[in-house]
Amino acid sequence: MAQFRIDLTGLSEIGRKVVPKPLRKAAGAINDAHDAFERSLDRTASPIASRRVAGCTLATRAHVTGIADITGIEYEYEVLPVTLLRLRVERPGGDAETCVRQYVPRGLLRLAVGSSLRALAHPEDPRLAYVDWHETARRLGYGSAAVPDTMDQFAWPGPDEWPAPGRLEVRDKARYTRRLEERREAWAPATARLTGASGGDWDNGRQRFDLVLDVGGRRAEVRERVPDLAVARLLAHREVGAGLVARVETVVNAGATLAVLAGPGGEVAVDWPATFAQEEWQAGA
Repeated sequence: MAQFRIDLTGLSEIGRKVVPKPLRKAAGAINDAHDAFERSLDRTASPIASRRVAGCTLATRAHVTGIADITGIEYEYEVLPVTLLRLRVERPGGDAETCVRQYVPRGLLRLAVGSSLRALAHPEDPRLAYVDWHETARRLGYGSAAVPDTMDQFAWPGPDEWPAPGRLEVRDKARYTRRLEERREAWAPATARLTGASGGDWDNGRQRFDLVLDVGGRRAEVRERVPDLAVARLLAHREVGAGLVARVETVVNAGATLAVLAGPGGEVAVDWPATFAQEEWQAGA
């Protein structure tokens, strides 16, 4: 079903004509102060990450050598999507490898191993670097990228937690991993093609979707917790119309191939790690 949003551009123009300039300036100052206060709270809550981010002042380039889609983290009563990016960072003394957990803008989630991104690195500590999404988006022609200010998104895990070199992985929480292992033992592997999808609520760091699949000519409807990197490959949003009210349509990547497990009673579940292991997914298709 199409969704609607209100374009506030026209209303902002009206506001500038009706609201006196001193009041507009006062409101702007209040908003700025509130934003600054929230940022100060965030820095207080995440002092280590804040200090590390502030120390990354070396503008450079990073090459993605591995990706792990992980469950989102709770932030201000919402779920903040984050991803593990294994990076080879260009530095004056030679390339250095590291890994960072950070938010990835939805519009840029179709990145793949081998993608080159703009980054900010610590001038002395080769372990610290993160992707500069604003500069990356500008150079890719997106104009800008919506990125949260929170320091909670950032973490630099140890090498034992890095994604495997050259791989796009999906990692889930323990109970879902156990459920998948149980199904793999009792259910049969199969291949499905996506024919429809619609989004729903959130469940433990992942959004659930109603997926319509073609499994060997048989229609199957399943409700699945879908990894963020998979959402970016399966669905897109297209804006239709203009003016004060613009319609946003969800476009399904019909025909996308998914690895599934078929149960003895006709049940179907998506095997996301096996799906990500497919060549077309590893290539970022």
